Amino acid sequence: MNNKILYIGGFNFIKQNASAIRAIEIAKFFKKIDYEIIVSGKIINEEQYVEIEGINVFNINEKKISKKDFSIDITTVVTYVRKLEPKIIIAYNYPPIAFLKLLKFCKKNQLILIPEITEWHGVDGKLTLMKFLRARLIDYKMYVLNKKCEKIIMATDYLSGFYRKSDQLLLPFVTVEKSNESSLINSKTRNFIFAGTIGENFSKDRLDVVLKAFEQIKESNFRIHIIGPSKEELFSTTVKDSLEALNNKITLYGRLPNQEVLKILKHSDFVIFARDVKRITKVGYPTKVFEAFRVGIPVITNNTSNLDKHILNKENGFLIERLSVECFSNALKSAIEMSAENLSIMKRKCAQSNPFYYKNYIDETKNFLNK
Repeated sequence: MNNKILYIGGFNFIKQNASAIRAIEIAKFFKKIDYEIIVSGKIINEEQYVEIEGINVFNINEKKISKKDFSIDITTVVTYVRKLEPKIIIAYNYPPIAFLKLLKFCKKNQLILIPEITEWHGVDGKLTLMKFLRARLIDYKMYVLNKKCEKIIMATDYLSGFYRKSDQLLLPFVTVEKSNESSLINSKTRNFIFAGTIGENFSKDRLDVVLKAFEQIKESNFRIHIIGPSKEELFSTTVKDSLEALNNKITLYGRLPNQEVLKILKHSDFVIFARDVKRITKVGYPTKVFEAFRVGIPVITNNTSNLDKHILNKENGFLIERLSVECFSNALKSAIEMSAENLSIMKRKCAQSNPFYYKNYIDETKNFLNK
């Protein structure tokens, strides 16, 4: 049996973004269940190949092979296919034009093409012609091209009915490593961490809701660690007053490498973030939640994606049913007032019952790939 898989996408291994983290973790999982996995993503332009955590990663924009970007050209992918001879190609949120070409190539060469879907973007911010055209192309891929594939990998079950004719694998995140229980650093001060990007007018993460919720309980003993948005970026938004009111309780880091983020995360008591309930948050799964479980840190957030399958309210975190300042403020009060002993129990549950541990996905993944 040919057990080779070529896993392709715009994974940015230079910046170690969320998609790159997902790619390596899933690749390690496939390797664990006896598949030979090769990943192709964005690495340093001069490099053709690197090894990341035991996974072979090839440059999807290899200039020696193609002078065009991978979003419109599949020359590099075709070269890798002929050289590596995989039977399966998994295409992560692949650009529509290149995906159409890939679909034709795979059909002609009897290869199995599996789209992996973790997002469905619309138009973010001010509407421009380019944004409109890009959104229509993405819609064409989601409505038409993906349905031509017999197998689909999804991060949530939101689109399961939409692609009911395709064989589906639900894979929010996966890790082959057991979680480590996080120790309580300070029994008096609760440490909260937000790490992410806020988007235009808080279109991605509703940090404005979180900060206003903290502002309502500013007399409590807590500290907020904010990673991602810069001080200038935040003070130019509607949260300027909240930042000033919470000035002595906030540490702003700006952008940090992923390894630095993990160090701060491990020394925190709770991960906190808020998101609007809309199509993109229903289709995707937050990397923040995966990384929190991996290091045994409870999460405080509102119910989007498939989070209600994994976050059990007041057992391994706080899952808020409604996105509002008042609801977040009430959850924060409960988190801050928890005893050190109860917080240790909550962290232990996160570590010992990680929903993303690979053994939870072995059987269904093998059945999906072997059919």
